[in-house]
Amino acid sequence: MKMYTGKVDIYYDNKIEKKLSSEKAIAIAFGRLALPIRERLSEFSVANNLEEISTNPPPRRHKLEGGNRWSVCVSKNFRIVFTGNDTDPKNVTSITIIDIIDYH
Repeated sequence: MKMYTGKVDIYYDNKIEKKLSSEKAIAIAFGRLALPIRERLSEFSVANNLEEISTNPPPRRHKLEGGNRWSVCVSKNFRIVFTGNDTDPKNVTSITIIDIIDYH
């Protein structure tokens, strides 16, 4: 489901959609991580494409192994994992957030 239209369109996978549906839902679902999650979502919304999201922390955008999956840091351990509409970050103008997970 499409949740936000900006320069980079943000869609949410069914698994995460309810948790990211509003600022209140984000706060309830993620507690202390709510602010950095909202900051990362805001960064997506003002970027023209994925290449404009920094590879330096934060948000430390990086491609994951195995397919067209990416992540950005929310905290030391937590990442927003998403897919893009292209494999080249210059061409990614639409993302689907799959999950927010603890990698460690």
